[in-house]
Amino acid sequence: MKYQYDKKDQKLFFLGAVLFSAVSGIALLLLLIDGIGGLIYAKDMSNSSVWSFIALQVALPATLLSWYAYLDCLLYERRLNRWGLELPESKKELLMPPADDPDLLKEGPFDKNSSLLSALCLVVLLGSLIYVFLDIGHFLSLNLGSDALAMGMLFYGPLSIAWLIGALVYRARRSNNIYRYAADPVPNKKIRQSLPQGLLTILLFLVISIFFLHIPHSMLDYAYKSRLEAVYDGGWREHLGEPLPPGSP
Repeated sequence: MKYQYDKKDQKLFFLGAVLFSAVSGIALLLLLIDGIGGLIYAKDMSNSSVWSFIALQVALPATLLSWYAYLDCLLYERRLNRWGLELPESKKELLMPPADDPDLLKEGPFDKNSSLLSALCLVVLLGSLIYVFLDIGHFLSLNLGSDALAMGMLFYGPLSIAWLIGALVYRARRSNNIYRYAADPVPNKKIRQSLPQGLLTILLFLVISIFFLHIPHSMLDYAYKSRLEAVYDGGWREHLGEPLPPGSP
């Protein structure tokens, strides 16, 4: 078994996080100064503000990723320390079980972090289902029944299934008899995600889910307005929010 991180990684993550945080802070400060000056003197954005905005777009994601990696490395080191091990100077060293087993099996048969990640998936699933029912109900009230149901099956259905699968996967990874963390020097066990890794996975999939939830809503809204325009021609905006007349195109 090999180490996932070493002391060089920890220093690199920390320096990167501090550096990118400083760049983000300076860029944001310059934007605020220019924005306040623009409001006072009614000026457009200067070239320096444009470059500050570009720098912020690049540095901010790098800042978040660097702090994420540093946090994951710290938790990895903390887990090693519970085994009586230290973070190595090089990842090339082999991760060997300590002579004195600290008996981490006292943690119980289930892992709390995996249970938390599974619960988060279920919470997102519940929230998305509430949104879906409200959204479909809204378009059903506008007489877009068949279109709303078709969009629900095409977009909402697979998305809900994906979150349910995620909850079941994290629930299965609770077992300490089958899974271990990367810092655990225990052979013949599958490696589970750490808490930061799991949270990042859920966050990324949540962003994708919001995008997929927005697509059918936008398409149904466009179809509704197009049919209103076909029925009422130039005065269709006056009928926004009203159900489509029966038999409308």
